[in-house]
Amino acid sequence: MNEQIFPPSPNWYLSNAFACDSTGTLAYGNRNNLVIVKTNNICDKSLPKVEIVPAAHKERVTVVVFSPQNSESTLFNCIATSGDDAVVKVWDLLTMTPILANISHGNDVKVSCMDWSVANSDLIVSMDDNNNIVCWDLPSNSTHSFNLGKLSASTLSCCPHNKDLIAIGCRSGLVCIINIQGRGKILFRMRGHDSEVVSLAWCPVGYSIFDSFKSKSSVENQELFLASAAKERTIFLWRANSDGRYELALSIPTHLMAGQRSNKGGTADMNWVSLCWPQANTLICSTRLGRVIAWDLKASFLNKSGKNSGGGDAASARTWHLVHSSHNRIVFNIVTAHKNYDNSLEFQETTSWRQTCSSEQTEKPLIIWSSSQDRLIVGYDLNANKEITCVPTIGGIVYCIAASPIDPNRIAFGVSDAVIRVWNLSSSSAFDVSFLWQKVRGKVTSVAWHPTQESRLAFGTAEGRVGIFDTLNSNKPPVLLRPYHTKSLYVVGWGPALFGAGDGDGPSETKYTLYSCGEGDAVQYDIHNPEAEAKNLNDLPPLNAASRKSLIRTDLAWKPDNSILALGNEDGSVQLVTSTNTTVLHTIYAHKNLVQSLAWHPEGTATDTGYSPCQHWLAVASKKSPIKIFNLTSLIENGSGDVECVAVFSQHKQCVVGMCWSPHVSGQLLSVSFDETAQIWDVLQQQPIGNYSRHAGVLHSGCWSPLDPDLVLTGSADSTLRVWRISSLDRTVPFDKKKEKNAAKKSSGIQLSTKNNAVSGPEKDITSDEAAVSGSPMPNSGITAQEHETLLPKSGRQKARSYFPVWAQIWQGSASNVLDRFQTYLKSEDKSNTEANLLGIRTDVLELLKLEESQHSRNGNLETIQHIALWKGDIGETIRESARKKKLTDWLVSMAPMVSQRLWLDTCRMYAEQLTGEGRIHKAASYLLACHKVEEAIQLFLHHHLFREALTVAKLRLSEDDPLTISIVRDWSQQQILDGHYERAAECLMSVGDLPGAAEILGKRNDARCLWLAADIAHKSNLQPVALCYAKNCIIQSLLHKNWELALKVTTQYSEFKSWTIVVFTHQSICELLTGKLVIQEPITQWIFQQYKKEYEKDPTEFYEDLEKSVERNVPDSKSKLWLAVSADVALSSCAVDEITSLQHLVQIANMCYQFQLMHPNVFPLLQYLRWLAPHGVLEKDNIFKKESEPENLTFLRRSLRFYLYAGYFSWLQAELSFCGTDFIGVKDENDCILDRDSTNTHLKDKGPSDINEGKITLNTKTEIESETNACNGNEVIEKLEDLSLSQEKSAHDGSGDHKPDKNIAMLNFNWKDLMVPLLTSYSNELPLEAAALAYYKQKVEIKKWEQEVASLVAQQHQSAGEEIKNKENPNQEQEETKMLKGLKKLDELKELKETFEKQRGSTPNPFVTYCHFTSICDLLIKEKGLEVLRSVSEVAVKNWQTAASDIK
Repeated sequence: MNEQIFPPSPNWYLSNAFACDSTGTLAYGNRNNLVIVKTNNICDKSLPKVEIVPAAHKERVTVVVFSPQNSESTLFNCIATSGDDAVVKVWDLLTMTPILANISHGNDVKVSCMDWSVANSDLIVSMDDNNNIVCWDLPSNSTHSFNLGKLSASTLSCCPHNKDLIAIGCRSGLVCIINIQGRGKILFRMRGHDSEVVSLAWCPVGYSIFDSFKSKSSVENQELFLASAAKERTIFLWRANSDGRYELALSIPTHLMAGQRSNKGGTADMNWVSLCWPQANTLICSTRLGRVIAWDLKASFLNKSGKNSGGGDAASARTWHLVHSSHNRIVFNIVTAHKNYDNSLEFQETTSWRQTCSSEQTEKPLIIWSSSQDRLIVGYDLNANKEITCVPTIGGIVYCIAASPIDPNRIAFGVSDAVIRVWNLSSSSAFDVSFLWQKVRGKVTSVAWHPTQESRLAFGTAEGRVGIFDTLNSNKPPVLLRPYHTKSLYVVGWGPALFGAGDGDGPSETKYTLYSCGEGDAVQYDIHNPEAEAKNLNDLPPLNAASRKSLIRTDLAWKPDNSILALGNEDGSVQLVTSTNTTVLHTIYAHKNLVQSLAWHPEGTATDTGYSPCQHWLAVASKKSPIKIFNLTSLIENGSGDVECVAVFSQHKQCVVGMCWSPHVSGQLLSVSFDETAQIWDVLQQQPIGNYSRHAGVLHSGCWSPLDPDLVLTGSADSTLRVWRISSLDRTVPFDKKKEKNAAKKSSGIQLSTKNNAVSGPEKDITSDEAAVSGSPMPNSGITAQEHETLLPKSGRQKARSYFPVWAQIWQGSASNVLDRFQTYLKSEDKSNTEANLLGIRTDVLELLKLEESQHSRNGNLETIQHIALWKGDIGETIRESARKKKLTDWLVSMAPMVSQRLWLDTCRMYAEQLTGEGRIHKAASYLLACHKVEEAIQLFLHHHLFREALTVAKLRLSEDDPLTISIVRDWSQQQILDGHYERAAECLMSVGDLPGAAEILGKRNDARCLWLAADIAHKSNLQPVALCYAKNCIIQSLLHKNWELALKVTTQYSEFKSWTIVVFTHQSICELLTGKLVIQEPITQWIFQQYKKEYEKDPTEFYEDLEKSVERNVPDSKSKLWLAVSADVALSSCAVDEITSLQHLVQIANMCYQFQLMHPNVFPLLQYLRWLAPHGVLEKDNIFKKESEPENLTFLRRSLRFYLYAGYFSWLQAELSFCGTDFIGVKDENDCILDRDSTNTHLKDKGPSDINEGKITLNTKTEIESETNACNGNEVIEKLEDLSLSQEKSAHDGSGDHKPDKNIAMLNFNWKDLMVPLLTSYSNELPLEAAALAYYKQKVEIKKWEQEVASLVAQQHQSAGEEIKNKENPNQEQEETKMLKGLKKLDELKELKETFEKQRGSTPNPFVTYCHFTSICDLLIKEKGLEVLRSVSEVAVKNWQTAASDIK
């Protein structure tokens, strides 16, 4: 396995969305993406190189075509695409950026087909659904278009021999040859197909090949032939430039068409025939079964019976040969780049298609590529008569990846195309992938291998189905378990049975069963009885007792030793359930939002000699919160104890949806996120290792390679599975890809085709009256006839509609007509004959009204019909008919009581349904209330989230103790949570007495006041652990926002946090030091100890033990969190009972500031912190950095502090000296006071008096130095420093300036003359002491190296074990085992040396980095300033460095 990409699948049912060029590069459309697959260097051990252009079009890509291989063309190495967004684009293949775009088709029409002319490489012809043909001239970037009537084209192909001819295939089965010159002209309409034409192919030679079959001499007839295929059996070969008739008809053999299997949906695949004409005598086509066959055109032509027999007899069977049957579904495209387009009239006789191939292409292979519905891309060499590659593709989102724990050579991944793929890494081919699809009816969202049975693979789908495949028999359908879930499954997994028995055999063997989590429920299945009902884990008595209500489950994960089940919940908590006695061991309140993913660390990794030190670690990721790593060692080994949060990672920009621990190296974690990146973390060092950001969609899954510790697999929504190396990553942490995409869009320059010379055919003149009648657009205007009518002036009063149009026609006759009716009436003997007559009897009037109703019905006058029905006294039937047609009105409902009360009630209910469908919810509810449907009205309001209306009706129309009222309030609170209104949601729950629920909701806010109230509510609800959790978070948030008063109130209210009073006091003091409000004259730890004891009258040492347990140490990601962490450790150092412990905390703070400084350039908190340890000067004798005659352990710790001082001072000094072109005075940040240097500051600005104490090393005076030039050299920098230093000393002595003199001297005490040379000299002399630090950092590097080496050896051993299973001996097995044991021994020795150093020194800055800063400073000062005194210092340093480096060798 190596770095590679499983590409996405080509779009289906498109004739021209797949192409290739002569270099072996494939290009096709996948959704709206453009995929480039480079197969020119393909081999059996690697997948082809894949490049994806995301969002190449706004909608689906429908056509992809390469530029002609013509060196004379200005666009030689390009590709053209079009899509349903009506845009045609030309891309540069080298940069994969669009360089030209054509929008001549308009915005509301789809481009149905397109081609790049081979005969004229500067021409692209496209056609849209409105039958507009657009000819795009690329050099001038102009177009001309014409319309030849309703053709409904489905495919288009430019003639390779005549630049003025194109062929189009229509959906009606018609094939047209068109001359595109001028207005365009249809030369031939060729009718042969009865269904949609899906494929066209021109003959590669420009002469009549059929004439050449008759004569071996030169051919004089320059006939052009075109092959066409449709959704049927017959292929036609047309004479395209003479008479438009077909020369030959080929019928695909019936036995290759029949017997097609049904697809997964249950319907038979449609016919689709693809064509490719690579050589004069060879035509390639596909069949319905996915077979690819080659026709020998000479044999077919000479054997005329082939076109009449139907293809089933022996005669016609000799005219075609099977090329390959690698596909098992219909083939959409067959392409090749090796088309020998030749217009010469020379022809060489060959006898068969194989001889034709071998005679015309003897040196290089003739490869055809085919893409199919089975999501395979097959490359076949016609010359060598063999398949060269079969590339599996992915047709959807890769939701899950899992490596087999028994056979590391097999990896399964589930995709949203309802197929599970199992990748066999032990095969000699890199494409050995088997497909599992039987009975899978939905997206595969989770897969899980059985822990002990290598062939069993469980899966879950988005429809809630759970099944088990036997992967050794891929043709066997899976065992489907009885459905429990109805929606998407989050995870499936194997574990010991909590209910009943599992599948183990022996008494000591773990009995495994299957679990799933989805829709808020975690359930256990009975794998022995697939029809048995799954059991909900919430039904376990311990889980019911542990929670006040049924928790909504979001994830589950069994510990690798099967001892503990972790259940993630929607409220952010994680329950730990033991498998032995099924009890809740502990509940971790990890997050405030739902738990997205859980991951247990393996018991041991390849680099561990025994159990991993991280074996009891649990990683928890939430929907909106960072990743948290918890150490459960004390809890698991002792049965009780604290849960320690060892690391927090918040660098991902969006939700983390999956995590996986490395099976090779302890403490390495993989996380995948919706920010489209995958991240590798070193949890032990709490540092990011690398970030992979090459996916074009959100990530859903990730997995470590079981064979190579440097390889990782990730699956994404961009329909790819990518395998990448950690060592090749160029980023360390995630970044905002949206900003990068927006910047790329702004910087992309595409030339749009602006000149459109539209040429229209003959048009019929349409008068304005005709347009008004037909509704056609007005000529030469953009206004339709209907819009034109609305612009006409309207009369002020409309004529009333007549209720009797029929009678009006009878009545409006001449006087003679009236007399005729009189005469007829008088002559009639039977006066009872019914006649439509308003003046007649009752039956006559009813007959007339029937005619009137029929006329009004035809005219759509429903209201008039209703009035007539009321006149007749038959309103009931009208109401019922209107209800059936959903045409009720308020007037009809008001008439219903005239019929009956029952009808009125039914009418109110049906009218309410009609109003609901129209979106008139309030009125619908009113009608329900009118007919006493109170609960239905309430449910209607709730269904449309109208909670206020529902609650109002419930409180006023229902009894006070009705449970529906409480249910409404709870539903309202849930909606408020979804809308982000947590306070309102809590108020709703409090109104119904649900105090725990209200506390839980308020606890989701990162607001100190909300957290305090949540703690108070939880305390009153007897939820003491929850209350303490909220109280602690309240203290932290209060400190982050400098609300010390509230923090002290919480510590007073909760005795468990009494020790935090000194943290609050320390944090307030540090913030005042940063802002200049406080000045200290002694080391900060001594000052904190004395001032706290004086103010609170308590000994701080009594708080140390409690404070040490409650302080969490996470990597700070902001300045405010850094100073809070510093405050906590300064408080611990002040409370320490002995000096060694105090110094250990001080070294720990220095390391924290140093690491933060490395991650945030131009920010220098380390120097600020170290100045507080020695406010009178770092060079004073017997200060905290160095003391005479003390124990060795104290000396080591002070040495670490001393070298942190060198590292902090040198890094700041080098940054300031390197900052040329501007003064290097820092800019004050009012929000976060820290040693910052803003690179945009170009002058010394007037500063406030507190800038020095904020740690900006800004020697503030009222003097402003303006830069005379835009650049400054080292001399100018130093001179400015000296001037500022002298000005500072003067201000300190004479009291001038904006600040007190003693403050500056006490807090700063940094000037060049006093500090620079002494510190450089001191460091130079002490360099030999850094031999141990150099060895320490070398050991860390070697540990990483040996871990990778041992992991590789273990992977090789697993692979060898797999070969032994296959009866293959491994002659190097003993040698590999010896090498692995030697590596493990060496690894243990290095780790022991590393731990010894850390016990002595705690930590130390990187000596190599500090030395580089030192040499850079000395070189600059010696060369620019001429400080020769530093030359000897530098020489001594070089000598001592060499000595230290030689000592560690």
